[in-house]
Amino acid sequence: MITNYQKGIDAEKLACEYISRNKFIIIGTRIKNKAGEIDILAKSMSKNAINDYYIFEVKTRKTLDSAKESVGMHQINRSINAFFLYAQTNNLEYEQIYLRAILVIGKSIQVVDIDTLD
Repeated sequence: MITNYQKGIDAEKLACEYISRNKFIIIGTRIKNKAGEIDILAKSMSKNAINDYYIFEVKTRKTLDSAKESVGMHQINRSINAFFLYAQTNNLEYEQIYLRAILVIGKSIQVVDIDTLD
């Protein structure tokens, strides 16, 4: 039987493949520090967005609605705080930070801006 932990790992691998195919460079996965955790941190390959970073929160559930509902504000705040600490520690220069949720239902992926989740 596959554990929830393994389902999460598999969903993050699927999400990384999707991100890589869609013109992003993955900076790190499962970035943890005392402020929180970032599932996937990436940058756009676009030359116009060289200092733009993307925080991806990965959720896997049986339905799209339950995946959307599982992205909570507490978790989002911890991801943002983790990014700021990571940026400070690693001397990253950034202009924009984008928050996206990657919702994995089976092998299907939907990417949404965090602020559009209801």
